[in-house]
Amino acid sequence: MSGHNTPWWEPIAHFVAHILVGSLIFIAIAAGSIGLEKLVDYAASSWELSDFTSTVLHGMAHAILLGDCVLFGLYLISVMIKTAKEYFK
Repeated sequence: MSGHNTPWWEPIAHFVAHILVGSLIFIAIAAGSIGLEKLVDYAASSWELSDFTSTVLHGMAHAILLGDCVLFGLYLISVMIKTAKEYFK
């Protein structure tokens, strides 16, 4: 436990706060990626985009979402490690 006269629950509270904020950021980026994909679908059907352009833009939406997922996973791992270190000081 922490030896600096901090309550036992403080690392847990920090963990929960970091997870909530990180999750909100993840959701915002994921929503942007999903919105981009829907916009590309609409543009492809309404404006008759070429297959190449549609494929590239869909690929970008998928890359954004994949990157968001990977970075969120790494963030969760780093927050868990930081919390464990803080809790068991």
